[in-house]
Amino acid sequence: MSSGFHEEKLDEIVSKICQKHNNMEWRARTRSNRINTTYQDLYMAIGELIMVIHLVLGCIERHPKVFKKFGPQAKSHRLETFLKSVTEFREFLEEIFFQKMSKGFPLKLPSEILRLIWSLTQTGENPFNVGCLGGGGLGQKEEMVVRRKLLLVTKGLSIQLCGLVNKKSLRQDDLSVEIAMTSFQKGVADVNKLWNKDKYRCDG
Repeated sequence: MSSGFHEEKLDEIVSKICQKHNNMEWRARTRSNRINTTYQDLYMAIGELIMVIHLVLGCIERHPKVFKKFGPQAKSHRLETFLKSVTEFREFLEEIFFQKMSKGFPLKLPSEILRLIWSLTQTGENPFNVGCLGGGGLGQKEEMVVRRKLLLVTKGLSIQLCGLVNKKSLRQDDLSVEIAMTSFQKGVADVNKLWNKDKYRCDG
């Protein structure tokens, strides 16, 4: 089967992720240093995952096995349903960013303005960092582990979903993707508990 636009874009994303990792300094690749990632890093990875899911959904009918397993008729792990959960979690992270940032303003600003200000704060050498949430009874180190695990699952899931469509690039089986999706949902639940376990819930 010849590759279409969506398949080619998925190939580009995998190459970009791998190239970015290869370009990292050796110190940044070590487990002890990579744990110091931020919620902004997670937010960017979530955006990448959303893009991947949209691309897979755009060509899923050209891949019968993928369509049967993750399409609208699937008994579980439907990509459209999962996309909704991922999108809601990105909105949840935005709310965290905006609430943290809005404390520095004397007036309440609309979300659109806060989103613009936040995007500007992510440029330059010292981007705005929300730090740790400090909830759920976990210490700072434990929270960093939760955040880092979810970041790894998110990036891995993007690569795995690309591999489902472009078998020539990666060999992934359906089960590993299902496990990754379940792990993602668990990580989302853990982050929700850190912020406010009673108020915020991610629809899985």
